[in-house]
Amino acid sequence: MYFKKFPKIDYTFQNGKTIPVVDIFRRVTFSQESINNSSVFTDTINGTGKKPEVLAKEYYNNTEYSWTIFMANQTVNPSFEWTVDHDTFIRTLQAKYTGDAYYVSNLPDLQEGDVAMVAILDASGQLLTVDTSKYALIRTWNSEFRYFVGVLFENDISISETCIFLRKNTEGKYRPIERTDGTIVSSLIRRKDQYLNTPRYFRQNGLVISPYRIFNGNNITDNTASPRTESTAEPEIITDSSTIFNTLLYRYITQQSLPPTITQVSIFEDELAIQNKLYNIKVIKPELISAVIDLFESALNSNTIGRAQQIELLI
Repeated sequence: MYFKKFPKIDYTFQNGKTIPVVDIFRRVTFSQESINNSSVFTDTINGTGKKPEVLAKEYYNNTEYSWTIFMANQTVNPSFEWTVDHDTFIRTLQAKYTGDAYYVSNLPDLQEGDVAMVAILDASGQLLTVDTSKYALIRTWNSEFRYFVGVLFENDISISETCIFLRKNTEGKYRPIERTDGTIVSSLIRRKDQYLNTPRYFRQNGLVISPYRIFNGNNITDNTASPRTESTAEPEIITDSSTIFNTLLYRYITQQSLPPTITQVSIFEDELAIQNKLYNIKVIKPELISAVIDLFESALNSNTIGRAQQIELLI
């Protein structure tokens, strides 16, 4: 029904043939002031993820009015922007963030497709032995929070074990990643979280803060350490930015307590909050739907061609 309202124009093809086609370059939207007009719209919770056609049937007894719900909610691509029901959303979220996250305090330069394998190294960083039954194919490397997500385990990697990292070379063989001095890149596993429960960000008094904020005693300061360092030694002065030792992230990784003013917001909590906002939708009041459609058709068929127009719902 939506495109039936669009006017047609004569279009000449390269072969010289001219036929009437729908003028798809016309676009009409509601102004933001109109969207915020509570006298025109009804706010509703679509927690079950009902399709717009179902809502149009409920409100207007006409499924063909579903396009007005897209307009009311400024939805351009319903395949990606329209909400699903809660259970489907949870299943999708669990599938997207499957696996476990393994934290390290140093900062290896990892990539998707690398392999983490439990190993023992000597004091000089030379490889003594590997445990080929404990490995993980790295699917995700988060350098900000210093964790990798590993899948395809034979046996699990445990906290306090050391991992080396292997990367496929040009011959298709996995070889240990080395530093410029020839020593093998390795990391001590300090913490393990379910991927969905990893922090997406930290908040202090409602504000998102850097995970590299430095503590002074038990108080968080305005100083921020460098996120690109591999050093974990205690700095000579608290403002030294060459370490993560006294940062919020280091405390989290080493499972130390955080001040009560700090809130960890996990991936799951953040995604759920975003989804809950999407469940809040607007619907044109049934008694006004005919008048709104008339305004839409009038704007659509005006002399302005090929341009987007906004209409004011001063009904």
